[in-house]
Amino acid sequence: MRGLDGLVGHLLDRYRIEEPKLEDTIRDNWGIIIGARFMNSCEPAKLFGEDNLLIRVANPMVRQELEFMKRGILENLQSVPGCEGIQRIAFR
Repeated sequence: MRGLDGLVGHLLDRYRIEEPKLEDTIRDNWGIIIGARFMNSCEPAKLFGEDNLLIRVANPMVRQELEFMKRGILENLQSVPGCEGIQRIAFR
């Protein structure tokens, strides 16, 4: 038999409840990642696995500009603690 403290601690460790989720980290740092100019024109949409981020874009013109900035955006993203493993981004 295990005490309640031990059980709670085990569940927190097993399901990583207290650790910040990668999606939350990205949203919290979105201005740093994407820059102030595009912060309100796009948003992180979905994370595929731990290494591929899909970014939802407001319109085709913004998407085209972001495609030109893709390498810099990825570098900004990888500079955020916890996001180092993201290797690809795509716009939609």
